Amino acid sequence: MTSIVLVDDESTIRDLTSIILKKEGYEIHDFSNGHEALEFIKDSSNQVDLLMTDLIMPGIQGDELIHFVHEIRPKLPCIIISASVEVNRLKYEFEGRSLFLSKPFQYGDLIELVKTALN
Repeated sequence: MTSIVLVDDESTIRDLTSIILKKEGYEIHDFSNGHEALEFIKDSSNQVDLLMTDLIMPGIQGDELIHFVHEIRPKLPCIIISASVEVNRLKYEFEGRSLFLSKPFQYGDLIELVKTALN
């Protein structure tokens, strides 16, 4: 089963996204902050196929989390989820660090981007 780490400090967004992805057959490990997610990802016994993270969070920001994760799992695909649109989309997509999903997002857009990231 494909395993996704989902990080968002907003419980409503995290819970809804988790429900959608579980319905599509993905195994979800959800966290409210980057520190917890990073500890999970650092444990090499945990299967992680995709990281999805909010950009703006208390503590470790989403871009920082991706940086730390890529030091230990350099090929892990990542999706940044943010309400801050075009500036962030261009910055991260053109650096090749991640894909970008704007909040609020549609069910179909979420699923399509996850499939793109995993391929």
